[in-house]
Amino acid sequence: MTANLRGEPYTLDPAFASDTTSYWVIDHLYEGLYRYGQNGDIVEGAAEKVEVSPDGKTYTFTLRPEMKWSNGDPVTAHDYEYSWKRVLNPQTAAYEPSALYYIQGAEAYNSGKGSVDDVQIKAKDDRTLVVRLKDPITYFPKIMMSRAYLPVNKKVVEADKNWAAEAKGIVTNGPYTVESWDHNSQLTIAKSQSYWEKDKVTMETVHFKMVNEATTYYQMFKTGELDLIDSLPIDVIEQEKGKEEY
Repeated sequence: MTANLRGEPYTLDPAFASDTTSYWVIDHLYEGLYRYGQNGDIVEGAAEKVEVSPDGKTYTFTLRPEMKWSNGDPVTAHDYEYSWKRVLNPQTAAYEPSALYYIQGAEAYNSGKGSVDDVQIKAKDDRTLVVRLKDPITYFPKIMMSRAYLPVNKKVVEADKNWAAEAKGIVTNGPYTVESWDHNSQLTIAKSQSYWEKDKVTMETVHFKMVNEATTYYQMFKTGELDLIDSLPIDVIEQEKGKEEY
C-alpha cells in the first residue's frame, strides 16, 4: 500500500504531535487503552477489561497480558502512568496536557501548583492502572482517544531525548513499526511482529510518500505510483466524479 502524507511529519512522539500528518502515522504505531473499532466505535485496545466505580469517577484498567513493545519489552500499566505524567510534566512542554485535566491533580501539577504525587494515575501492578477523575464523565473513553493518552517506552525515552527523530530509535506498541524514514521523501511502516493482534493486520507494509503538489500526486495516482489520495486538483474533479475511485 502506498499513500501520500503530502509533507514531513512534525514528530512521531505522541506527546508533541499537533498536526494531521503526524497523527496519520502515529495512529498506526501506538495503541492506547481504547481504540477505534471497525465501525468507528470506541472499544478496548491495550486494556482487556475496564471497570468503572459506582460514582463514575474511578476507572480501573486491566491490560492484556500478551502486550509487547516492538523491542520485546512487556507493555505494562507503569508505561501508561509514566507516559501520561510525562505529558503533564511542565518541563516536557507537551502539546496537549489539558486533555488529561479531567484527572484529579493533573491540572495543578501541569500548572506548577501541585505535585506529581497527587496526580491520580496509579499503576497498582504491571497489568492494573487506576485513574481517578475530578468529576464523573460518561464520555471519558472518547477523551482518551487524544494522542496525549498514547504510551511511550520509558527506557527508550530516557536513554535518548531524540529517540523519535529516526526510524531506528522508535519503539512502538501498535500494529506497525517504522521500517525506514527518508526525511521529506518517504516513510515506510511495517507490520509489527510483537503486536498482540498481528494476525488481523492485513497489510505488511505501508509506504507514505511526501508529495505536496496536487497535480503531481494526482498523476502518481493515475499511473499507479500511489494507491490512495485524499484530494484532487480542482480542474479534474468533474471528469473524475463518475469513476469508481472517486
